[in-house]
Amino acid sequence: MLLYYDPDFICLQEFNLFYRNAENGLIGQLSAQYTEVEIDGMTTADAKNKIYNPIFYDHSKYTQEASGYVWFKDVDDDGEVDSTDLSNLTKEYNYPTGGTTYSRCLVWAVLKDAEGDLFLVANVHFSQQDPDTEGDNPLATRSKIHTAEATFVATTLKAEVAKYEDITVLVGGDMNSNVNNSPKCGVDMMVNEEYGLGFTHTYNLTKNSNNSATSTNSSGGFDTGYLDYAIDHILTLNKDLNVRSFFVLTEMDRKVTGPSGNDIRISDHLPVKMSFYK
Repeated sequence: MLLYYDPDFICLQEFNLFYRNAENGLIGQLSAQYTEVEIDGMTTADAKNKIYNPIFYDHSKYTQEASGYVWFKDVDDDGEVDSTDLSNLTKEYNYPTGGTTYSRCLVWAVLKDAEGDLFLVANVHFSQQDPDTEGDNPLATRSKIHTAEATFVATTLKAEVAKYEDITVLVGGDMNSNVNNSPKCGVDMMVNEEYGLGFTHTYNLTKNSNNSATSTNSSGGFDTGYLDYAIDHILTLNKDLNVRSFFVLTEMDRKVTGPSGNDIRISDHLPVKMSFYK
């Protein structure tokens, strides 16, 4: 699918060590065209196993200029990095089946094309707290967590943008929130003028789009209504970005026969694809 759509940038989610180290896996199948963003200090195989949200770019078109990585476990309630005080709500998330995930993080890179144009591509995954720790109002708790994470993402990326005279900014990822959450959560904090973080949803910059959720509901299907139900997003700081199209790839809503003979979905999320021009 990725090679068919031929994107310039690929942001993967929850790409854990099992996917990363799979024999003849995705990395190997993409390697002729795509290179993974290298993070300073995280170039060993063991370190890369902790990068669950990698970014890949077409190495025939781009070179890497800079990069960064922050695990949200080290972000405090004020949106500041504090690896010593982990009493805040933004903590590592343990799946019900056990094991810490490193997917709650920010990965970003500055990439340059042959004409010298610069692109800051970021991949983010906001927290989804374990329901057992969320108390009586899980959405309010998530809102508090997302306030810290959204603030940190905005502050970090804007500091990098300030280093360049002209740069296109794209922020994609699983934000575990939709635009119409109440109280406000991750993505709505990023794009709502009330919070002043300055991002624009690229879905709203084009009329060429479809209207599908991106993650399964309680019945195991995908709802109709992108702004109401989608939790996977692509944002920008460039309010005048020329967006050609924004599509949820619903053709990836497929099932395979599981070990017990039952049908299982190949994923509980659908990919999002956005195209633009300068």
